Amino acid sequence: MLPEQIQMLEELAAKEEWKEKSILDEQQIEENSFKLRGALEHKLDVKITYFVDHEFKSTEGSVNNIRNNMIYIEGTELKFDDIIDVEFLNPLF
Repeated sequence: MLPEQIQMLEELAAKEEWKEKSILDEQQIEENSFKLRGALEHKLDVKITYFVDHEFKSTEGSVNNIRNNMIYIEGTELKFDDIIDVEFLNPLF
């Protein structure tokens, strides 16, 4: 097999593994926003699941800032539109 053919087959296999981004409804978006603002205000750690480059990823830590639809958490910069879910790691109750 030629190197070009191998590369094309690898690219095809990678595309087959691509995941589709979940579509959030307004309630889920508002809930994520509420949790993020609460985490920032009360200095709570969160786990954020987000979608980037056709895959789901997550990061944990404290929210450092929220500005211009961007979330800054432990050195990671996330677009609010990429966020799928927010979980508190140390809830108040």
